[in-house]
Amino acid sequence: METVNELFYKMKQYGENPAVISRNKPITYAQLIEKSCKLASGLKKVMEPGDKISVWLPNSIEWITIELAAGLIGVTVIPLNLRYKVHELEYILQNSESKMFIFQPKFEGYNYEAIVGQLFQNKAELFPHLKYVVSTDETTSDCKIKSELLTTFFHENSDGYESFDKESSNPKSIFNIYYTSGTTSRPKGAMLPQRTIIKHSYNAARYLRIDSEDVVLGALPFCGIFGLNTLFASLTMGACVVPMERYKPFDALKMIEEYKCTVFNGVDGMITPFFEENKLDFDLSSVRIGAYAIFSSNSRLFIEKISDIFPNIKAVQPYGMTEVGSLLFIGNPEASLEKRSLAGGQRVSSEIEVDILI
Repeated sequence: METVNELFYKMKQYGENPAVISRNKPITYAQLIEKSCKLASGLKKVMEPGDKISVWLPNSIEWITIELAAGLIGVTVIPLNLRYKVHELEYILQNSESKMFIFQPKFEGYNYEAIVGQLFQNKAELFPHLKYVVSTDETTSDCKIKSELLTTFFHENSDGYESFDKESSNPKSIFNIYYTSGTTSRPKGAMLPQRTIIKHSYNAARYLRIDSEDVVLGALPFCGIFGLNTLFASLTMGACVVPMERYKPFDALKMIEEYKCTVFNGVDGMITPFFEENKLDFDLSSVRIGAYAIFSSNSRLFIEKISDIFPNIKAVQPYGMTEVGSLLFIGNPEASLEKRSLAGGQRVSSEIEVDILI
């Protein structure tokens, strides 16, 4: 499985199983396929393979649908961090030559449409490639620029994923471009083809033994590679993903208890607020696996403490990078606590090659 088209074939097998629970509403795999195909049909009328869509949205069913629809027609998605300022958005839209920009006008008290207004007002000449500004909801005068509703791009007469040209969704098609500063002075765009994302996420899911019975908390932002790989690890195995629009530590625990989440990946800073609590009044026994990027100095202490919070968890440390994907190396979930406290671990697939340069 290396392409979005092949992923759809796999997802079809899970039919009425829940694929996503977004805003308390379950969406089956059959519904997700239908929704994504309708959007792909509409986007195909205005986008060509290789065109780029910049997506400035929180984790949501809209984000997932756009990602799948774009991949189906060979269009590249550029995930944008919700914390970006005007100058950062301006640089990425220019550098990526995005043809479409999709945003959510308001979210949790943040007025994103006002930022969009600052971004585009009287600056059309800066974005010669940009043809469509699209919003998920109606905008107000704060936006100061005409936008189209995302719903207008859904085509009701979609024939299903089989009707799309498989050449557009091929292993080498650039699926996502992630902008990361790395060691350079300006953000660089790391181009990730469909094969890198789909196949690697599948391999990571197999390593972590994720299957169709799992419920995965989408706590990591999809605009980061760790969050994206966690999302596709779920979809490639027929699991259910519960996206958090914005991570809030104790909301995460509520969602784990409510939806009986079994997989919870993250970074240490997402978990440490729990260490300060004397008692957590939540049933967290459902969590069985979690991969955590640990940046604190005492990784063993972190693994010990997280095991106290989630009584049935096998917490491991992963290693990866934006340029090739997260979860490249993961500690063995069946190893001792001492070994699981060590960074990195085993490669999740024999196809991963490592060169040691001395």
